[in-house]
Amino acid sequence: MHLTVTVIDPERLGSAPRHVTIEAAEGTSFAEVRAPLAAAAGLTERSCEEVSFSIQGVVVRDHDRVGELPLVRGALLTVDPRGRARPRRYESRAVELRIVSGGGAGRVIRLGRGEHVVGRAASADVRLDDPGVSRAHAVVDVCAEGVRVRDLGTTNPSLLDGVVVPPGGAVLSEGRHLRLGSTTMVLGPVDVRPGHHELVGGQVRVHRRPRFVDTRPPVTVTIPAPPTRPEHGRMPLLASFAPLVLSAVLALALSSPALLLFALMSPVLLLGQWWSDRRAGRTSHRRQVREHAVALDRVRADLGEAALDDAARRRREHPDLGHVEATVRRRATRLWERRPGDADHLVLRVGTARQQARVELQGEVVDARPEVDDVPAVVDLGRSGVLGIAGLRRHALPLTGALVLQVAAWHTPRRLALHVLAASPGTARDWEWAAQLPHVSQSDEAAPRIAGGADDVCVHVEALRAL
Repeated sequence: MHLTVTVIDPERLGSAPRHVTIEAAEGTSFAEVRAPLAAAAGLTERSCEEVSFSIQGVVVRDHDRVGELPLVRGALLTVDPRGRARPRRYESRAVELRIVSGGGAGRVIRLGRGEHVVGRAASADVRLDDPGVSRAHAVVDVCAEGVRVRDLGTTNPSLLDGVVVPPGGAVLSEGRHLRLGSTTMVLGPVDVRPGHHELVGGQVRVHRRPRFVDTRPPVTVTIPAPPTRPEHGRMPLLASFAPLVLSAVLALALSSPALLLFALMSPVLLLGQWWSDRRAGRTSHRRQVREHAVALDRVRADLGEAALDDAARRRREHPDLGHVEATVRRRATRLWERRPGDADHLVLRVGTARQQARVELQGEVVDARPEVDDVPAVVDLGRSGVLGIAGLRRHALPLTGALVLQVAAWHTPRRLALHVLAASPGTARDWEWAAQLPHVSQSDEAAPRIAGGADDVCVHVEALRAL
């Protein structure tokens, strides 16, 4: 079997990662390939005995087998002085604060008990590379009762789920979004379900499960129509006084004054009925106005719940980079789940934004459609075809890498291939990590699909045109 791993020596400043292809029989121990790996890292025979190799902070032992976890294709071996590398341990009561948007998206910050200053200053306990964050922006307090956040009186206030954090602080519970400047953080670990996989010849083969897409239609909320004012009829003057005139004529003709008393009954009854109907209409309208106000309050509450449900649904559909990284690292059930024809095929998350909730409104619309904060902003490569990223390289490169990571995490290499075309060999070195992606380096190809320089790019472009 043959597999490619990456060797890196953090103590040798400026040294680039070295990709090493190991050809060995099944059952080969790490002790048998230690010397070639040390040579690939530029170590001498003497220093080889003074260092150890680790993968994700866990020491690789001499009896570990090549082709078995963790020594599989794409493993990143870090050179460490003997005895320094240890399994990662954290406080049992530590909490995780994940950056889901902004600079450093995908970063996981583990906090122990006590107060932690978050800011841009080098002295901050949690340093954020964000010009919109003050030098000392907020304090996160981890205690037995939970986690609280307090703003330090900044001009750019801290927001918790879109609401300004009060001067006395607020409870930061799991799932709530804390926004400092352009950086959004969420408390709580990533919850992913490991999928089924197997090892074959040093490669991890993933078995994709059938995908069950959430096809629920958007929530429909009906806005009740406001009550209409009752139409008040005119006072029946003619009907009231006409009988009175006729009765007066009859009383004179018949010399019967008693008829005048009967004549007065008609206008009194008519005017009384008119006043009663008018009063009943006003009372009924006031009752309908009160009922309409109660119904509107109930509708607004339903709209708020629907907006929150929609925000959670959008975040599940397009998770943050921390979730994407955990999906790949743990080979979760969502790995490579998107297929051609799916609504989210080649749809990538580029950040977060305040957007209108996906709620259908019917009836009399009295308020604007509700908006939700910090929901994924996405781009559909299937529709756009081309996506350009402009800006400083130190900002554009991580964003481009995040998009490549999403492409590799959500789409199987059997249906999608990645080609990296760089302007020069120097800029191509920024993409050496992509050579470990199965979408870039296929087992049946001699070299990864990475080109650096005009001539190399032309060769790759011609090969793509020939497909």
